[in-house]
Amino acid sequence: MAKLSRSQRRAIPIGQVAQDLGLAAPIGGNLFGRTAMHPGLSEISDPQQRGKVLNRAWRRYGTVNSVALAAIVGGWVTARQAETALPLVGSGRPPLLRAKDVAVAGVVVTGLASATGGVGFAQQAPDGAVPMATGSQPVPETPDRAAAIKRITGCWAD
Repeated sequence: MAKLSRSQRRAIPIGQVAQDLGLAAPIGGNLFGRTAMHPGLSEISDPQQRGKVLNRAWRRYGTVNSVALAAIVGGWVTARQAETALPLVGSGRPPLLRAKDVAVAGVVVTGLASATGGVGFAQQAPDGAVPMATGSQPVPETPDRAAAIKRITGCWAD
């Protein structure tokens, strides 16, 4: 049976903590944004001001999401390296490890796609002032491209 080095034993809980914190940030931020901030934006009377506030808030939170994504991937790499040092039961990798790999890849792909969509949406008007009814509902004067991006990236209705 393979033995883990002292640094590998330390890396496992550090990686798990990094992943947990990394997961908490986007889940909490998105939950707040979709359930509180987006509907609350309807209190701003000017549709362009709504879009400006929306894009400014998500741009700021994008930094948190970027750090969180790095923590998720860093924690996964750390854990994966330690797991490869352990003997595996049976032949091949256990299905749960493979499922975790797929889940982390999914988080990375959707996180990057969401960030790209958000940046693209904000660029549809100067200063991110894309006219919006709420955080995810366009108004008739919302540019078609911006409305399409919002439909693709904003899967929750307000």
